[in-house]
Amino acid sequence: MFSHIMLGADDLEKSKAFYDATLGVTGCKPGFTDPKGRIFYMTPTGVFAITKPIDGKAASCGNGSTIGFAMDSPEQADAWHAAGLANGGTACEDPPGVREGAGMKRYLAYLRDPSGNKLCAMYRMPCGLPSCRQGNPAGVAAAGLRTTRQKITVCSSAPSLRNIA
Repeated sequence: MFSHIMLGADDLEKSKAFYDATLGVTGCKPGFTDPKGRIFYMTPTGVFAITKPIDGKAASCGNGSTIGFAMDSPEQADAWHAAGLANGGTACEDPPGVREGAGMKRYLAYLRDPSGNKLCAMYRMPCGLPSCRQGNPAGVAAAGLRTTRQKITVCSSAPSLRNIA
């Protein structure tokens, strides 16, 4: 759905240290700086970037905005959270843990980056029902769905998500 996400930051060095650490937990290589001073993190599924605002004004976080990063396990979400706290991030929301809603269980960990942007590490937990396709590529193929990720994140057992593909 998204090609890239770019966030504003006033202290790019501090933000780079934070994102190198948190995104490094997910296997992402350290960010690189382009000739305009923007810092980019490239993955097969998209691009994340940080930059000083081009209008010259101070960076600000969006009220009500959250950027979510997909995790492979609750342990990876915890490691992401710990790396963020150790590199200038601040905890927000409830402590990392399981949340339930809309027929799904998710393991969530929230932080604010050094610029105040709200971030979330999310692992979608298998629901345990036989019809659940999460983590089951054969189930996805049998349902005629396609995915660009190795980790499947669609659960057909959740009534509110049955028609998502």
